[in-house]
Amino acid sequence: MNEFVFDCALERLSAGAGSTYLIHGEAGTGKTHLLRSTLDAARRRGWTCLYAAAHEYDHDIPYATVRTLVGVLGHSTVSADPSGVTALLQSMTDSSPVVVVVDDAHLADEDSLVAVTLAARHLAGRPLLVIFASRSRPWMTGERLFATIGPLVSEQARTVLEVRPVEGRALGGLVESVLDAVPDERLTGYLSERTRGNALLVRETVNALHTAGALRIEQGIGYLVDDSPPQFPRPAALLHRLFPRDHAVRALGRLVAVFGRVDLDYLPLLAELSERSLGEVRAAFDSLVASGALLATGSGWYEFGHPLIGELLYGEIGPAERRRVHAAIAARIEGTDSELGMPALERARHATEGAARGDMVAVTVALRAADRALRTSPRAAARWYGRALDLLPRADAAAGEILRRQSAAYWKGARPALAIEAGRKALGLLEAGRSRDRTVATIVHCHSAMGDPQSAADLLVAEAGRARDPTPYLAQRAAMSARLGDTDQARVLAATAWSQVRESTPTDQVIAYTYLGQVEASVGTFPNALEAVDQLAILGTGERELPVGTRTGALESAAHHAATAGATGRANALLTKAGEAAGLAGFGNLGGQAALARALAEYTAGEWTAASETIAREAVHLEFSGMRSTLARLRGVEVQILTGRGDFRRAASVLAATKPPASCRIDFAIWQAVQASVEVSRSRFEDAMPVLERLRSEAGIRGWNEVGAITHTSLVEGYLASGEVEAARHVADEFCRLAEDIGSPKARMASGIGHARSFGDVDRAREVLLEAEEQGMHFIAAQAHHALGVVGRDGADHLEAAWALFKKMDATLWLKRVEAAGRSRGLVLDRRADKSGAPGPLTDVERQLVTLVRDGLSNREIAEVLHYSSKTVEAYLTRLYKKTGYNSRVELIVAHERAESLTGR
Repeated sequence: MNEFVFDCALERLSAGAGSTYLIHGEAGTGKTHLLRSTLDAARRRGWTCLYAAAHEYDHDIPYATVRTLVGVLGHSTVSADPSGVTALLQSMTDSSPVVVVVDDAHLADEDSLVAVTLAARHLAGRPLLVIFASRSRPWMTGERLFATIGPLVSEQARTVLEVRPVEGRALGGLVESVLDAVPDERLTGYLSERTRGNALLVRETVNALHTAGALRIEQGIGYLVDDSPPQFPRPAALLHRLFPRDHAVRALGRLVAVFGRVDLDYLPLLAELSERSLGEVRAAFDSLVASGALLATGSGWYEFGHPLIGELLYGEIGPAERRRVHAAIAARIEGTDSELGMPALERARHATEGAARGDMVAVTVALRAADRALRTSPRAAARWYGRALDLLPRADAAAGEILRRQSAAYWKGARPALAIEAGRKALGLLEAGRSRDRTVATIVHCHSAMGDPQSAADLLVAEAGRARDPTPYLAQRAAMSARLGDTDQARVLAATAWSQVRESTPTDQVIAYTYLGQVEASVGTFPNALEAVDQLAILGTGERELPVGTRTGALESAAHHAATAGATGRANALLTKAGEAAGLAGFGNLGGQAALARALAEYTAGEWTAASETIAREAVHLEFSGMRSTLARLRGVEVQILTGRGDFRRAASVLAATKPPASCRIDFAIWQAVQASVEVSRSRFEDAMPVLERLRSEAGIRGWNEVGAITHTSLVEGYLASGEVEAARHVADEFCRLAEDIGSPKARMASGIGHARSFGDVDRAREVLLEAEEQGMHFIAAQAHHALGVVGRDGADHLEAAWALFKKMDATLWLKRVEAAGRSRGLVLDRRADKSGAPGPLTDVERQLVTLVRDGLSNREIAEVLHYSSKTVEAYLTRLYKKTGYNSRVELIVAHERAESLTGR
């Protein structure tokens, strides 16, 4: 079946149509055989084929897998970044179809996966077939697969193929004969991956696991309880059985294990390191290949056919010998960029692994490697900083600065817990000054994103006396105070920060405005929040000297603040700029801000499917990294979507999983308000309304903007649904005053809809509709249409418009509300689009449109007369043409002049 799929893919490729596939299944299931047969078929047609197998040791080397792909054709000078890979593949597809295969993609470095998937996405219309093979599903394990391959293959139908193990039963039988128990699926998968079906390695691995206590047998089933590599009790005996005839072959295998992978150009160096003749090394090398221990890849490299063999051989080398060999390799390649084709970061690995503590040359190499990796892979950079620290002389004064940089790299790489650990160590060594201030800021970022504002506040108080510039500290303390419920202190601290922020350096301004925007969103006003957005946008795009990573953070913060306030158009524009900056920096989505801004903007724009996909993709990263606060806000958007779609059970489940600690007063109050609003949507008013009233009162006392907006909106809805119109009007009036104080578009429009429904205020609903449509906020526009459909004279048209918009969102709950309003007017909205026969009479709005068209008004002028947007007028005219059967303004005018019915031709 899978062979047939790829035969069809090759036929489509021959016709110029490309595609992307993912094959997943356990090792030994035939994935490699399937890939090789596909590549052979492509080569027989004369097409270009690129193949790379990823390896565990590539993790710390950005673009390692891509370099293997590129090296197949000798394109050593091609840039390995996404734009370079895309350009290369584009040029190659100009001359013939191209097949790209990445085997063992679950082991590939993230940067390579990003580069290949972006190329596949951008070149979708070209004859390019991309195939990934993985031992795990991209939606269940491993952040690299989830963030790269998963979304790409999910966009296409039937492009994810599972290869079920043909030899799985045989492997299970082998394990059962050794263990005297049936292995469970996890144990079988582990053995398949480690041994790739080698019977000897299977037996030895099972015995090693059992000896190490990593297996548990219960009721005849063997379970794996520890997935760490086993320590073989008899590695020497095992290796002797693998290499029984020639000690020279085994010795060469150990050297190859130090390299990780080699090509034939390495043979002279291997001879030098092993102190053997070149002829002897050639013979030993050929023996390793003949035995299957080493396998040739398409790019000219030779690698261990079974990863466990390389691990065992490397483990057999003592630490002193390892250092000697790495040092010898480093000395041999020093100053040569191309002789061995070894990438710079691989050379750095040998230089650092071969150095002793106190080797400042190796420290410099590690720091340079870290700085180089930081531009593309912050987490790899953090590990290189760690290597520099391991080599640094004890009590060296440089340790504090290296720890600071490591902390920042972990933060940029979305590992806040590790960033805090490194940052706290740095604070123990750094003197007062710029580096210490930056470290404090990084730790505060991490604590805030992880949902621990108290620790952040405590640190800021303790460090206040050492601050070179107190402004960022004041802004951060203000934001933490607001979240902890101390509104008065938050406002005082924020006011002081506002008064002096213009005197700070650009970098300090980015920190200050980021947190001042948070304060204004939670307990301040939209004009002040907008000022923070404007200043961050200027800092992110202006001419002032700022690192590109800082510019990225500024733009992402600005987008987040804009989206939170409901300024959707502004948020989208800023997200575009932030994405461009993140591409230059090599990292983005700091603290999850960009992902949250994108989800909020998509939700407000009515793009609920896109928002759900954004949430599903990003929530995994946030949960894995421990950014609980940002995750809770992102999940909050998901709850609103689920509620709007009537999926209350899942909404409740998501809420329960993201409950914040009560010490985070605002976060906890927002969570309670959302929970109660879900209950209102379920018409469970008895318990929900008292909670909302209590929170509304507390929000009023403490000045909590978002809590106030959620509670007022839900209370109006609940009171109207319960028939308590006077209570709804009282809350709606109060909400309007609150919205004026806050000033954000989201609060103003939400209060306007509540006021329109409570008081029958048609003008207010039209104002909301006009603003929402101009801003592309289709969810708000749909609610405004619904309100006008309930209280306005031309209700049928508005209900139809609301129904169409909610239908696109799959907003089941709202569709039911609109349909109920339609039934009260004798309309069956979900069948209107399918009606046949003569159209009904024109509505008041339609008659007005005909008159205004006859008078020669343009769409813009008609919009001004009717207080609609131009887009709404265009939509009405389109429906009118369809309803009457006329196709243009001229036909409408002629019909009007002839006093025709306009209800049909």
